Amino acid sequence: MVTIVVLINFALSLLLGYVAIKLWQAQEILRFISNRLNEYEQATHGALSPAPENIYLGQQSVNQLRQTHQGLKFKLQQIQQIINLMIIARQLWQGSFWLQLSISRRKK
Repeated sequence: MVTIVVLINFALSLLLGYVAIKLWQAQEILRFISNRLNEYEQATHGALSPAPENIYLGQQSVNQLRQTHQGLKFKLQQIQQIINLMIIARQLWQGSFWLQLSISRRKK
């Protein structure tokens, strides 16, 4: 009877020793993974920490470009109107100029 108890205790000791070794290995693997994740977190933090400020500066630049674009668009419309008026004036002037020539030729 004592032999059976000793054998069972020995088997349990071997089993628990095996479990302890596996847990130790799992702990090492988890420690390695944890260290890697911490390194990745630090790297991404370093890369992404200036992102909010850069996004804000980009938004300011876009707003400034929109305002500049609106001003240039307005100036372009004014220039187009001036050119259209000059074309109309030239057409009127040429039309009246030729009309005056034809009238003066009839009088002769």
